[in-house]
Amino acid sequence: ILVASSAAMADILADTGWKAELDSLASEVPLSLSPRTRYYWTVSVRSDAGEEATSEASFFETGKREEPWAAQWISCEKKDRHPVFQKAFSLKAAPASARLYICGLGLYEARINGSRVGDEYLTPYCNNYDAWLQVQTYDVTDLLAENCELSVTLADGWYAGRFGYASQPGDPGHYGDELKLIA
Repeated sequence: ILVASSAAMADILADTGWKAELDSLASEVPLSLSPRTRYYWTVSVRSDAGEEATSEASFFETGKREEPWAAQWISCEKKDRHPVFQKAFSLKAAPASARLYICGLGLYEARINGSRVGDEYLTPYCNNYDAWLQVQTYDVTDLLAENCELSVTLADGWYAGRFGYASQPGDPGHYGDELKLIA
């Protein structure tokens, strides 16, 4: 397994080498990850007959990791409705790249200038909110224009929804009942 900082795989950051203990299901790669960084990787395999094959370069991108948020959690008084948060902003120039880091206590759907961010549904998925919060990272470079509006709709989901046989109308949500957003 090779990990590099460019798609050309010229500057290798980690190389597991050909080790007998590497497992096709999962193997740890000795690499210290930085926040907000794109890493490229390839995997090579060797058969018992000595035949070798290497994958094309793919990438993964880290999120904020341990970086503190500049944003604050926002919420609104919930009265049997799904809140929609909106923020208008302007850009002085086209960005080289742009990311949206977002987390909701409850399900969310984000849009920039009316276009849906990402192609996933029911984000941030099924969570144990007592143990962790999932933060999604989206490349929004192509959605941005000179004048923009970010809008995010929140809904109950796993966080504030009623689940299981014991749930009754009026019961508080499974983890909480105040929908919140940070982005």
